[in-house]
Amino acid sequence: MLYHHGQAEPFIEIPFPDSFRVGDVYAMMVFGLNLESVEYGYRFDGPYDPGRGLLYDKRRVLLDPYARSVSGRSVWGVAPDPDNPFPHRGQIIRED
Repeated sequence: MLYHHGQAEPFIEIPFPDSFRVGDVYAMMVFGLNLESVEYGYRFDGPYDPGRGLLYDKRRVLLDPYARSVSGRSVWGVAPDPDNPFPHRGQIIRED
């Protein structure tokens, strides 16, 4: 999901086709983005079975564990608040 910085709703949700998967890793290039103002997150769907460690909830937007920059909230480390429309999100950084 791609967001304009600070916006509650994504401006686009792009599904990952299976052909974009190598092993357990998905990768995608999106052209034409302003890297200074875009945030991103992931949404996963699957079974919800806490006893088996499966906690999929497609309503939640998740932070990329490999994000090089994180934004979305003004206070780091605060427990997630289901009523807060701005979860932590990844930002793309330039690597010159």
